[in-house]
Amino acid sequence: MRKILDVLTEIVRNVLVIVIISSFFELLLPDGKSRPFVRFAIGLFLLISILNPTLSYLYSNKEFKIDLWAYTEEVSTEEDLMETGAKINEQIMSQGDELIKQKLEGQISAVAILVPGIEEVDAKVDISNHGGISKLHIMVRPETIEMEDSSGKIGVFNHQLNKYSSEEKEAIQKKLLSVLGNMYGIDGGQIKIEFVGG
Repeated sequence: MRKILDVLTEIVRNVLVIVIISSFFELLLPDGKSRPFVRFAIGLFLLISILNPTLSYLYSNKEFKIDLWAYTEEVSTEEDLMETGAKINEQIMSQGDELIKQKLEGQISAVAILVPGIEEVDAKVDISNHGGISKLHIMVRPETIEMEDSSGKIGVFNHQLNKYSSEEKEAIQKKLLSVLGNMYGIDGGQIKIEFVGG
């Protein structure tokens, strides 16, 4: 008799706790389509709270524990989580670095082409571990100049006549170093300028 009374006490206690909690949740829920689903879930919890002690009493030699709220999953160790996080971070950073590198190369080419005497620029950037520019390699093509020849026709200089003099190369190099150094905070030793076809 004492055992039945304990079972009934446990059932009543569980039902009261669930009813109080569910009433509180229903007050918080707005009127809408989610209310029937919440009531269904509360009904399932009520059913479990009644069945669990009843089945334990009827089949005392077997254990019917249905404590879903006490369910614990085996959690990965902190080291595994940190290792996985580091791999994901590395993937994100590598993709981000490549995108930053492409954008910087385009920007630097666009800025460098504004220097007089330059027709085409191809920039290659190396990004440091801290996200800054570690090395910059710029390939510069000379500007093409049209001029009348002896027959009176306008023609383009061929590549032999279109070469920079050493003074022009030095002037362009100084301008590029000054512009890029000021704009990107790059030391002149980090920049390599190569003249192609001129």
